[in-house]
Amino acid sequence: MEKIKSAVIGCGRMGAFPSDLMKKYGPYCWFPLSHIEALKELKNVSVESICDIDSALLKNASEKYGIKNIYDNYNNLFSNHKIDLVSIATRTKERFEIIQAAIENGVKAIHVEKPLCNSMEQLKEIEFIVSDNKICLSYGTLRRYLNIYQKAKDMVDSGKFGKLLQIQVNFGESALFWTHPHSVDIILFFSEGRKLEAVQSNLSNVTLTSKNSVESDPLIEQASMYFDEGLVGTISKIPGMDVILGCEKGVISIDSNGSQIFTKMENQGSPYFEYSDNLITDSYSGPQGTYSAIYNLINNMNNKDYKNNSYIFLGQRVLFGFVDSHLNHGKLIEIESISNEISVLGKSGNLYS
Repeated sequence: MEKIKSAVIGCGRMGAFPSDLMKKYGPYCWFPLSHIEALKELKNVSVESICDIDSALLKNASEKYGIKNIYDNYNNLFSNHKIDLVSIATRTKERFEIIQAAIENGVKAIHVEKPLCNSMEQLKEIEFIVSDNKICLSYGTLRRYLNIYQKAKDMVDSGKFGKLLQIQVNFGESALFWTHPHSVDIILFFSEGRKLEAVQSNLSNVTLTSKNSVESDPLIEQASMYFDEGLVGTISKIPGMDVILGCEKGVISIDSNGSQIFTKMENQGSPYFEYSDNLITDSYSGPQGTYSAIYNLINNMNNKDYKNNSYIFLGQRVLFGFVDSHLNHGKLIEIESISNEISVLGKSGNLYS
């Protein structure tokens, strides 16, 4: 069987070399984390070429992974290779044009890091061209693909804990574009089946270049997502990398970035929930991380299921909705009424998200 021909554009932290901090503290389920490592684990995929404007990163990745075809310009890569699947791990501001170029050159599947783009205008264009060209898309918000988060979702969906009332994400005081695509996607993942109606937020570190254009990468002080049937998703600035799923009859907590699941349940009519002795950990020993996302992407590509990506566009829309809410003094913003003028460059120091 002919292998799927892939390419990686961006050979930095996520493209080729996971950070030392993630290697030290990240639970096993997060690995392989880099795009190249993940693609190399897939037996039906060949990594044809890699690309980066940084010659040192490109050289290091080429030598480490034994990839001979290297480029400092993605247009040249596409001109010289017929690529089926492209993996994009650049800074955000380059992604819009790379996605366009990939689709124009016949790529049918794209795995892209978060966030997706810098403006509502770009978001609408990407959503159109992806749909119009029947492109399969996956995204760098990986938790929805990891076994332990899927276990927690199965517990919620089982009905044992009663109706899901609130989803709380505690990722510390973190940046909108750098961290909170993950927070938003977690909420969308666990709220599957509920309609998102509105968002609201309070931000700090907001530097404007014009009325609706943010240069900085704002910090979320507090943000909420409101769904039908009374479900609320909240993003706090409490540290810990925990996700708390509050239900009518109990609480499910995914602790320490997916290290384990704790549960509390009602007990004999008591008004207090009691901790269960059953600590749940991830016993799966196979590859997960970015591998899981791309594995899912390939399944969608093989099944021609190019519509299984709406969560990506909705998640990016929510980020812009948070900005719109903050710029309107914390006003509740309906999800379909977010200003088309919103843009975020996501600058931190001299770097962009």
